[in-house]
Amino acid sequence: MNRIYTDQDYFFIELTYKTPLVGTVQSAKMVWYAPDGSTGEWAATINTTTKTIKYSSVVGEFLSPAGRWAVKSIVTFDTGAVLPGTKFKFLVEDPNIEEN
Repeated sequence: MNRIYTDQDYFFIELTYKTPLVGTVQSAKMVWYAPDGSTGEWAATINTTTKTIKYSSVVGEFLSPAGRWAVKSIVTFDTGAVLPGTKFKFLVEDPNIEEN
């Protein structure tokens, strides 16, 4: 499982898509799900050559709380069609807590 640390001040999440894009992309975002039940979204970029959707944090942005997070991409096309991705799970760890 991929990991990000709570004290990590820069990170990126890059997802690969397999479904062909049908139309011009109007927007791409990642919806995030935190372990405490909160949700939100980040604007993402899409690369049609590498077939990836990517979110890059801003310096000084941290993920908290520690625990299992998930993200799901959502691409909206100029036609109004929406292509939702599947949830991708990853772990955010507190580096000050030792694993057993």
